[in-house]
Amino acid sequence: MNEPLITKRIKDDDAFFTVQWSTLKRAEKFEILASVPSVSGIVELYFEDSNHTLNYIDMYRAWYGGLRNVLRELVDPTIAREAGLRELAKRRVLVYRYSMSNSHADISDVLYFFANVRKRQPVQTGAPGVPRDSSPTEPSGRFRYIYVNEESPDKLVTI
Repeated sequence: MNEPLITKRIKDDDAFFTVQWSTLKRAEKFEILASVPSVSGIVELYFEDSNHTLNYIDMYRAWYGGLRNVLRELVDPTIAREAGLRELAKRRVLVYRYSMSNSHADISDVLYFFANVRKRQPVQTGAPGVPRDSSPTEPSGRFRYIYVNEESPDKLVTI
């Protein structure tokens, strides 16, 4: 398995990101402490319903505190900041995966892409019809187009 990293290739004014995800894991406090690194990156969170189907919750940025701390704050019912997630964690199995990056700008570009696109096409960051404030995450502004490809050992892709 490849290391769960966000990598980037630049051609002209365009960025081509690859998000290599970690394997999906059950969000349990001790497993997170033992296996999730304390580095920056992104986390994707799911809950398992009664039919054992994974249901997408959201994607989160981990910068200060790193992936380990952000993930614990999201899924541990004793310290979870978001009331909705705290209650969901008490009732359902939560599942996560992550990808690491040491670039705040790269994380912003990838999150912007995921927030605005659910099919495989580029996002033009300043184009008419794609308002810059349509997403809670702004792109870095470094690129004309942003492309993202996902690789997952579990064969689960978001886009």
